[in-house]
Amino acid sequence: MPATRRRPRPGSLVRLGLVTALLLGVATLSSSAAEDPDYPGLPTLGTGQWIVPQATGSTYAAAARQWARVPDIQAIAFSRFATRLVDLSCRRLDPYQSVEKYSAAIVMVSPRGAPEPYGSHGPFPVRTVAFGAIPVQAEIRLRQPRDAENLPVPLEARQEARTFCPGRGPFAGPGQTENHVADTHVSGEVQVEVTALAVDGVDLDLRPTCRTTFTELTLTAPDFYAADPGVRPEENPQVEGNLHTTPYFLFTYGGLLTGELTIPPFADCVTATGEDLSALLTATVSGPSNTVRLRSEALSGSANDDAARCWRDHSCVPLDPMPLPGRPGDPEAAPRR
Repeated sequence: MPATRRRPRPGSLVRLGLVTALLLGVATLSSSAAEDPDYPGLPTLGTGQWIVPQATGSTYAAAARQWARVPDIQAIAFSRFATRLVDLSCRRLDPYQSVEKYSAAIVMVSPRGAPEPYGSHGPFPVRTVAFGAIPVQAEIRLRQPRDAENLPVPLEARQEARTFCPGRGPFAGPGQTENHVADTHVSGEVQVEVTALAVDGVDLDLRPTCRTTFTELTLTAPDFYAADPGVRPEENPQVEGNLHTTPYFLFTYGGLLTGELTIPPFADCVTATGEDLSALLTATVSGPSNTVRLRSEALSGSANDDAARCWRDHSCVPLDPMPLPGRPGDPEAAPRR
């Protein structure tokens, strides 16, 4: 929820927008931050609060032509207090009377035994076939980059919730307002590591140096119009219980985010006997157009004391795993229009 609901004076509206953009830009572009004294291992990120959205996902490995689940994604998100611009005269924000801007910084909670408490997820298995016939199973881990203070660099999420002026929304009746959620983006760098590799059922005893360079991950969600008659009841992200069925995402409710990831070539994938398998992994895993689908809980909300600190002992209740669609372009991955 916004830190204040006071309506700005018309003369201050533009100045408020510029200050907001500047502050959000500084928060997003900062490459190094001091450690949060209340949350050791996490960066200090300004005004807001840490919350614990649970997530689950799936990914389509284009080179392998196979879906894989990315289960039980424990994350901690710094939910910045939303900023709100209001102009009930509908002159300065036309065609909107208010615009509410949300942003959050997302850090993966590392599994037990990881070198750092934050910044990695996995491993999870990806199965494929090499040279058309030989079964290969790789255990994959995702890592976020770390800054000069050895703190994780978060993924940055943003969204705008807009309210149309009366009668201006595409699905609103005369004199009615309509909510419109738009400009939903989650982006940041990740690195793909292979922690174990088995070929034709034989563990190849891979050394812990097998990884790609960092690559950009971008997730988005389609615009949501609250009065759209084409949105089916189970698709409405504002309805409790629709987290696993909505094709939309709202900061205040959660939902579905989708995108694609280009996996760079692998390097230093050496077995205990000295055999370099980097070329094999690059041929079977690397490449563009790897679909990523993520269902996440809300990225805006209140800290919940003990519940909001469940990541410390890995006791957060995970979401149900996502079903695996057949191929990219499956109807479940996009809203019905």
